Amino acid sequence: MLRSARAAAVHALIPAAERFPDIPIVEPDLAGLSDADARLAVAIHRTALQRWLTLEHILDRSLKQPARKLGPEVRAVLLAGAAQLVFLDRLPAYAVIDEAVSLAKSLGAGRAAGMVNAVLRKTDALVAGRSEEPWTPAADRLPDGEGGAIELSRNVLPKPDNLLAHLAVATSHPLPLLQRWFKTFGRETAAAIALHGLTQPPTFVVEDESARPWTGTANELRTWLAADPARRVQDPASLASVAAAADLDPPPETVLDLCAGRGTKTRQLAAVFPDARVVACEPDAGRLDDLAAAAEAIPNVTVRRDSDPTSHAPFDLIVLDVPCSNTGVLARRPGARYRATSTHLRSLVGLQREIITRALDHLAPSGRVLYCTCSIDPAENQEQARWLLEHAPSGAVLLREATLLPTPPDTEGSGHDGSYHALVGPPV
Repeated sequence: MLRSARAAAVHALIPAAERFPDIPIVEPDLAGLSDADARLAVAIHRTALQRWLTLEHILDRSLKQPARKLGPEVRAVLLAGAAQLVFLDRLPAYAVIDEAVSLAKSLGAGRAAGMVNAVLRKTDALVAGRSEEPWTPAADRLPDGEGGAIELSRNVLPKPDNLLAHLAVATSHPLPLLQRWFKTFGRETAAAIALHGLTQPPTFVVEDESARPWTGTANELRTWLAADPARRVQDPASLASVAAAADLDPPPETVLDLCAGRGTKTRQLAAVFPDARVVACEPDAGRLDDLAAAAEAIPNVTVRRDSDPTSHAPFDLIVLDVPCSNTGVLARRPGARYRATSTHLRSLVGLQREIITRALDHLAPSGRVLYCTCSIDPAENQEQARWLLEHAPSGAVLLREATLLPTPPDTEGSGHDGSYHALVGPPV
């Protein structure tokens, strides 16, 4: 098997091609690659995920059968090759196509090598150039993710007079998801959210509970974080959720982080409430290891290896950063957009309500619940906050609530993800 950036990207895309739209989280294996090749592998993999529907729409123009019906190895090779030819413009086309053919052969799809060669050559010929002029919908123009456009040599996209169908292909968001956004936010805002999903989001670091964009290298970031356990990577939209409870009076003495994940909000809670005892629960073994490592140097945090904090109840503040559709962070988690179906949403809503019910069993009589997501869907947010109110102890009210829509980075490198939070408890 070839050991290269392109091979690493294709290998990570094969499980995605096997299970699309329920894409598993599989990152490229970067072992043995140079820094430059590692960056290329990540870029190819990310671009293929982020632009999946766009790429397959283009590929289908040159295929005898839809790309989705191809074997996962060939599908992955074509997606990786097309991602480079259409969106990564500094790569020589001959090298991209030649290695795609070699990869197809090495993956046991030698009979498809000729087809891979022909389809990618046609894909390369479709790209007419780049423009720094702001993108506007057109059948021969794609958004480049940086505000500009990729000009195509012919009309291959749906006509923009049907904006929903056009955006579904041009921005690679499933039509049902865009329909929900159009209904909730209106055409203009929904289109802006879809374009945000194509951006490369900045990395934010937090020190003294203030977020700023990181401008150094990845190695410099690791060194900076290691120097102080209070430092962390966290987007301002995530930071805003716990910050909404920072002025509670009296401050909580006991805090439960019931869906702690890898511990980002756990560390924030420990910093915001330094005199409180914080209990962090996480049932997933993989995330639990990261959580335990994050909390190791924080004296007021206890990590539980299950999701039942009974022995520590009751709690003055319970934080529910529940599993959600991730529709506020699609620029960071590009594969999540394809799972955002109505069926998946209903399943998540049911799970969220189970978590809320379990949490209320551990709430002190005068305690408060901070419910938060990285979703922008009302079914997971405002509607769940109302459901929480209906099931909360008598007298509880909605103390505060906010939705942050994703905002693209500006010239200062700012901007933020999308998020939602609601604080419920006795009136102040």
